[in-house]
Amino acid sequence: MSPKYSGAGLTKNSMKIIQVLKDNPPLSPITRLVEYEGRKTVWKDYSERSCWVKDTWGRLLIRHEAESIKRLTGIKGIPRLIKTVGEYGFLQEYIDGEPLKKFRKETLPFSVFDKMSNLVETLHQRGVVHLDLGQKKNILLDKDYNPYFIDFANALYFRQEALGFNGLFKALCLIDYSALLKFKHRFFPETLTEKEKRWLKWFFFSRHFWILKPKTYRQKDKIKI
Repeated sequence: MSPKYSGAGLTKNSMKIIQVLKDNPPLSPITRLVEYEGRKTVWKDYSERSCWVKDTWGRLLIRHEAESIKRLTGIKGIPRLIKTVGEYGFLQEYIDGEPLKKFRKETLPFSVFDKMSNLVETLHQRGVVHLDLGQKKNILLDKDYNPYFIDFANALYFRQEALGFNGLFKALCLIDYSALLKFKHRFFPETLTEKEKRWLKWFFFSRHFWILKPKTYRQKDKIKI
């Protein structure tokens, strides 16, 4: 059974706002750093959006993301869900780290790639695909270069016994693996195998034909084989 989303949660008065981390109106939630019970937490919330946003996909997306995070409880590298906040938000563990996009390749050890690969594999073992790891802002690194994945709004869950699990699920896993290879290409290009280079070359080419968000060719995407 899937974990239940409790609308009771807590109230805004239980939290002290420290700062706004992200606020991209009108369709996205507000993400804030808040203090709750004496510790820093992250509050993701749709309650201040218009009714036609928060009472439609806002409520559904918050519930969906909360359930996705619950399914990954206990995995190091996934900030845990703390509590729900009414019908439109939730509190999540705060990670003292920096997004991957702020790091230069000469500053990172190769062990980061191994840790990220293991974390992706663990997610897939739970039946969850992230689908948005290509966004470097969704990967945080702490002071010891341990990776943490955030923002599971686009994640999907598959029951292993469900019809189509071995087909569709494994196909979607390739999106997460492609994100890993993009990271490897950007930061450790000399470690790419010939098979990985061929896959990436096809991946970058295929992005020209994506229906929703086609990508143009960029010089940094060039793969040397």
